[in-house]
Amino acid sequence: MTVIELMTALLVFSLVMGALSSLLITSLAVYSKGSVSTQAQVSVRVTLGRLVREVRQARRLLNGTQESANGATFSFDTTCNATPQLSFALPHTAVYTLSDGTTAYATDANASGANPYDGWYVSYYLSSAQAAAAGALAPAADTSGPYVIRVQYDVTVGQLSYGTVAGGVTALTLAARGTCPTASARNLSITVTGAAAAVNEAVTTTDVVTSDVTLRNQ
Repeated sequence: MTVIELMTALLVFSLVMGALSSLLITSLAVYSKGSVSTQAQVSVRVTLGRLVREVRQARRLLNGTQESANGATFSFDTTCNATPQLSFALPHTAVYTLSDGTTAYATDANASGANPYDGWYVSYYLSSAQAAAAGALAPAADTSGPYVIRVQYDVTVGQLSYGTVAGGVTALTLAARGTCPTASARNLSITVTGAAAAVNEAVTTTDVVTSDVTLRNQ
């Protein structure tokens, strides 16, 4: 092989490798952006899906209901200010075994106590910290997240528990139409905003989802 042929082969090889490298870099960038977009969407839809499902089952919204248990006190509020929070009461449910052996759940009219139809008080809000171990205090609320915290008070046994629903959520809005829901509201609009950024990337992907919800239980 002559020098000219060798140089020609090297030139062709360099061009091919350059094209392949460019294609690989572009593909990785597209994959990274798609992965980040998926992360933002998953966080938003997991949060909104669970929240909407529970609110539809709720008896009423709560505002200013304080409960103490496990050495801690938590206030179940519904607010639209700098630290948005949505709180509601879920009905006490009874488990029934049907004739075909399957299990069904229904409101338990025979429940006893001061609030016979209340089974749980539930609250959702944003926090910069995840829920800690069982028995610890609930994380403080803030305006930017990125964690969605769910606090539950079991009325029947008098126990508070906390959990992290999702991460990557940057906003929780309850007044999409300009009206903040009150404790007597039966209809409300919930907007959840999520954001995620790829490693070493300045671009952030945002996903916003809104759902109108009606409380069905009394």
